[in-house]
Amino acid sequence: MCLKAAVARLELSSVQLMSLISAQGWKVPMYLLDTQYWYTTPENWATVLNSVLLSDVYQAELYDCEDYALEAMVMVSKKHGLNTIGMVIGNTPQGRHGFNVFYDGTWWVYEPQPDYGLGYFPLGENGYVPELILI
Repeated sequence: MCLKAAVARLELSSVQLMSLISAQGWKVPMYLLDTQYWYTTPENWATVLNSVLLSDVYQAELYDCEDYALEAMVMVSKKHGLNTIGMVIGNTPQGRHGFNVFYDGTWWVYEPQPDYGLGYFPLGENGYVPELILI
């Protein structure tokens, strides 16, 4: 059962989304999982991301950065019917890392690990560079 919160949703096709991703200049493997995508406004994304804040259960190798990113991606889709949040493996100033990107008319990075304390920020800031994107 899909539990969707009442947020305004805007629709894109996978072709449109791929075009938007390509326009970022990302020359990395990208895997689109769906044929239709839904996103929302910047104001609604703030509410959505706050509703899926993950607990601090970090365990090296068992539940670490990519697990946080995967859980955030799944929870946003399940709770809010938005699938324009992707899991990313990439580089950060701290090294190789798992994180999220999401779309609201522009691309943002979401840091799902609470101990990083970054929340979300414009793509290109804080040294986060995608290497692989699953969306």
